[in-house]
Amino acid sequence: NLGALLLELGRTREALPLLTRAAARHAGDARAHATLGIALCDLERFEEGIEHLETALRLDPDHALARRALDEARRASGGD
Repeated sequence: NLGALLLELGRTREALPLLTRAAARHAGDARAHATLGIALCDLERFEEGIEHLETALRLDPDHALARRALDEARRASGGD
């Protein structure tokens, strides 16, 4: 999707509205929540990002990217 591509290209601010809509439209999609969580954390919006990464892991406990991103976000935000 375009949001994920923009995120990959480092255009996080442009990607954010697209990723937000994707996560809302596909509330049961772990990948959509993980990608949004990563984008939010890239923008140092850690609390929101962590919420979406945790949602991704609730939906898919084996989602490796969400797990790594959550660990990194917690460290970067000063959490555990």
